[in-house]
Amino acid sequence: MVEVRCYFYSSSQIPTPVFGLLTPDFGHPTPVTLSPSINSGQACRSTNTKLNYKKMRNIIEDQLTKDEKEKAKMLVTQLEAIFMDKLSALTERERQDYKAINEKNKLFVNKVWDYRQHSSVLSSPDVDWVEFEKDYNARVFTESLLGRIESLAYRLESTKILHDYDNYQDALNDYSYSQYSKGAGKPGFTEKVAELKQFFARTKSVPKTDETEE
Repeated sequence: MVEVRCYFYSSSQIPTPVFGLLTPDFGHPTPVTLSPSINSGQACRSTNTKLNYKKMRNIIEDQLTKDEKEKAKMLVTQLEAIFMDKLSALTERERQDYKAINEKNKLFVNKVWDYRQHSSVLSSPDVDWVEFEKDYNARVFTESLLGRIESLAYRLESTKILHDYDNYQDALNDYSYSQYSKGAGKPGFTEKVAELKQFFARTKSVPKTDETEE
């Protein structure tokens, strides 16, 4: 058993750092319930005179080197420069007016183009087929590139979420340490806890009233 910081969740679900015993299982805190008359500092001192703060395991590590990050930013800048003034940015109203064709309609367009390529005598003379081919090739290109970029964006967003989570858990760990240090009378921590406490402001519950009176 290793003594580390845990979190007790009150009825308002505001995380209040307290301390207790935790079996190491990937470093996740175990909720413990303490008597309201016992503060966290007292609880810690009653179990051990010296706390052993264990660093929580990170769920993700930065895999990109500094050079790779600089190269990625440079490549995105180059990509932005290539597409500058060459891509459209529709308004919400315009997106409704020019709704993207669904999969069934894509098959319809493909079949018409197939007839044009193999049986051009059956194609309408009223269609600008040179422009049609340009639109067709541009659509295939943008759809393929968009799929790749969306896949990359999804993984970037997922990676960011995990790094955000690591930062937040470490910040909670630091807040817990600061609260304990404040209770132990260490200088500077009273001001720090006061600054951080604002991010855990409790919301006042509004009493419910009966809609009908007797």
